Amino acid sequence: MKIKSLVILTLSILTLMSFVEVALAQEKLKEEEFSNGKLFRQSKRFANAGEYEMARRNLLILVEREPNKFN
Repeated sequence: MKIKSLVILTLSILTLMSFVEVALAQEKLKEEEFSNGKLFRQSKRFANAGEYEMARRNLLILVEREPNKFN
């Protein structure tokens, strides 16, 4: 009976850990999307102000982060 309880406890802990991993991954993705949006808006402001090199730098960072999005 102790082995069965230990197995159930272990599986419960592993399941909980996987839920935590998914939550952390989702949070990281949200932060990255926010950062990418911020870079894009900043690039537009730089371009409008005539600072094309800064706009270009930000856009290159975005393309490196998400190459499939800009193909």
